[in-house]
Amino acid sequence: MLCRLHIERFALIDHLELAVKPGFTVLTGETGAGKSIFLGALQLALGGRAEFASIGQPGFKSVVEAEFRVPSDRQSDLGSTDWDWWSEGSDASLVLRREVHPGGRSRAFINDSPVRLDELRRVSSSLVDIHSQRDEGLWARNEGIVLLLEAFADGHQAAKGHYQTCFAQLRQAEERLLALESELGAVNDPEYLKFVVEELRALDLKLGEEAKLD
Repeated sequence: MLCRLHIERFALIDHLELAVKPGFTVLTGETGAGKSIFLGALQLALGGRAEFASIGQPGFKSVVEAEFRVPSDRQSDLGSTDWDWWSEGSDASLVLRREVHPGGRSRAFINDSPVRLDELRRVSSSLVDIHSQRDEGLWARNEGIVLLLEAFADGHQAAKGHYQTCFAQLRQAEERLLALESELGAVNDPEYLKFVVEELRALDLKLGEEAKLD
């Protein structure tokens, strides 16, 4: 869970240190109060696109840190943990940091160790789900339904692999059936049969001719 968010010189925020307590947290405010800026800073820490316009003070870098507490029963969700910056524990902590420099260049860190941006995104995707307006449209599409089922299914990988194998076999059988139907259609074609008869007559085959050739 997110337990701390630190923001320096991001958009209109000069400095912010927010401690998030366990449980349900709600950010409220009138239009223009800065809720979107807060969310934009969090998305930046998670690996979102860094824009030069987000720098709050020209000539100074913007810094956003998001600290997460990862319980032991969720640490396997991170995938491989063979990292210099990772130390497993009953209450392991991850600090994701992005720095955006005045020239537009950005750097990514996990627990103060520099990492590639794609690695930061992969790790953060196991920690946070962000749902925006009209995101519910995803669930009206087939790929969204599959993602939803896989998110809640238990031990579905074996069944999915078996289904994929059977589906591939079905496609092969369908292709073979089409080929056989095409061949059968040619055999039943009067013009094709007439052509075959004419070819055989042109050969002028004689009884016992094959034996003489041997």
